[in-house]
Amino acid sequence: MGGFLKNTSGNMAVITALCATALLGAAGVAVDFVRQNDEDTAYSAAADAAALAGAALIREHTDWSAGRIKTDAKAEALKSWKANLTPSLYDQLKTPDVKIVHSGMEWTVRVSYAGTMPTSLLAVTGVTSVPLRGEAVSAVGQNQTHWQFNFAIDTSSSMGIGATQADMDAMVADPNIGCMFACHNSATNADTVNQARIAGYKLRLDVVDEAVDNTIDIIKGKPSITPKAALYGITTGITDLVNETANLNDVKNHDIQVAYMNASLGNTNYRAAMEELTSKIGTAGDGSSASKPRKVVFIVTDGIHDTTVPEPNVDYYWWADHQLGTLDPSFCQDMKDKGVIVGVLYINYIVPAGYEGVLTGYENKILPNMQGCASDGFFHNATDKTQLQAAFADMLAKAFNSDVRLTQ
Repeated sequence: MGGFLKNTSGNMAVITALCATALLGAAGVAVDFVRQNDEDTAYSAAADAAALAGAALIREHTDWSAGRIKTDAKAEALKSWKANLTPSLYDQLKTPDVKIVHSGMEWTVRVSYAGTMPTSLLAVTGVTSVPLRGEAVSAVGQNQTHWQFNFAIDTSSSMGIGATQADMDAMVADPNIGCMFACHNSATNADTVNQARIAGYKLRLDVVDEAVDNTIDIIKGKPSITPKAALYGITTGITDLVNETANLNDVKNHDIQVAYMNASLGNTNYRAAMEELTSKIGTAGDGSSASKPRKVVFIVTDGIHDTTVPEPNVDYYWWADHQLGTLDPSFCQDMKDKGVIVGVLYINYIVPAGYEGVLTGYENKILPNMQGCASDGFFHNATDKTQLQAAFADMLAKAFNSDVRLTQ
């Protein structure tokens, strides 16, 4: 009997079994914790997207009856929820709780989810599921329907370059032009802009003009807003091309021309131009009335400051009799401080043949300075028609949804 009590030959098997269970449980905790975290992250992102989608629909709604808005916004939120989940995650948690609340001049969209995730290894410890829960809340203002869209287009001589390399090559080879740039030159009475157009060559400014027209059509297709628009040319200051108008076709139908090359218009003075533009656009409102419109400006330029007179606060150097530099982001700050959404579309500056090295030391400053001028998320770099139109469309969409925000 005593020998039996002292026999420990089976202890290791028992200890091993107990340890294996503990180790398996620990591994299960780790594995299932990672899975739970991944799934919660996915559901949280889907909830954010759903809340924003519901608010964005409210922003675009033309029927301001509360019942209709709540029904449509909930449907849009649920549609977004499904679209942003994998099929397996959606099958696991198909329907979040969506509540639409209207209070005063603001709507909120609350998307909350609660469910469970089946465990795998952790099930050996008796834990067969773990909870999943979260919430996202978005908000959007009502009646922010009045908008003012300002198009400020660089019409200096450099914008008369051929739109594509093929256009540039053809213009150089054309004996009536002989240059990759077309221009109106008041000093020599040369008008190679019209000669280029007669010959069928497209200029960079023509492509910009088409992109502006396309953007106007998008704005006109928004029945939920009451828009006005204005068109300006950027040279050594601001040229009024189309004054602020409710007739958007006035802007669409205006032929944006390269400015005449003379002492006052051929170059680009960003300091003077941004100062004038800020004054003309004024302070943005909340969009609640015609006298308080939300305001957007789209600045389209190749980013080179070029004047024949010294300018303060311009990082520049002298080349021949020209002061060359870049747009200083500080020139745009006053507009942003006044609540204006500043969109910047930078079209790559092309150094013409024979002028290589003219911007040495400045090439790397152009893009970041242009980006610094823009409101957050409203900078684009584009070169061709497709990119230009896509850039305008993206900035326009962001402007329309700029008051749609997550609050939780």
